[in-house]
Amino acid sequence: MLKSKDWNLCRLFFASGGFSNAISKLKNIGLITAENGNLTITNQGIQEAGNVSPLPITNDEILVFWKNKTGKCPGAILETIVPIYPNSMSREDVGAQTNYSANSGGFSNAISKLRTLGLIEYSNGQLKATEDMFP
Repeated sequence: MLKSKDWNLCRLFFASGGFSNAISKLKNIGLITAENGNLTITNQGIQEAGNVSPLPITNDEILVFWKNKTGKCPGAILETIVPIYPNSMSREDVGAQTNYSANSGGFSNAISKLRTLGLIEYSNGQLKATEDMFP
């Protein structure tokens, strides 16, 4: 059974139409089963998948994975706030530590991207990594 962060690593969202359509197609062709909200890969699904790279499982692997997937500024933000989890840091301090202007559009877009992916929380001017960044 996959946890929400595993789906997040797949870059799919539970509520999206694309996700629902993909699950429906996989069920219809016998690659997965779904029961009580749990998805299970079938033997045929395992064969069809072939060699699949394992999901990152350590803190460092997860951080490197997301830094590579999200880009320079979002990666720098993660690199700054993940080590202080569960504490938060002000937007201004994160900007200063990453050498980005905390009020720039690029920095705001990076925060938005990380929030959309569920990797950070942003509230009252404070940035904090979410538990999805940790195994």
